[in-house]
Amino acid sequence: MQGSVAVTLMSYGEGRRRLEVPAATATVDDAVRLGGFDIEGRRVAVNGRQASGGSPLVEGDVVTLVPRVMGG
Repeated sequence: MQGSVAVTLMSYGEGRRRLEVPAATATVDDAVRLGGFDIEGRRVAVNGRQASGGSPLVEGDVVTLVPRVMGG
């Protein structure tokens, strides 16, 4: 597989970035690392559905990082 996959990475409170992730390794972890965000302690969604760091990405996906909410 060659080329790249264009995805949008959003993080509440930190903004939005459009990224080109290498197609051969297009996962949530790759996008987060390339975008300069930290996944630690956050929930992750791809196109509004819960995902994990190893979830694969395809062209046009939107990865959203949401801080965990704690309360009582």
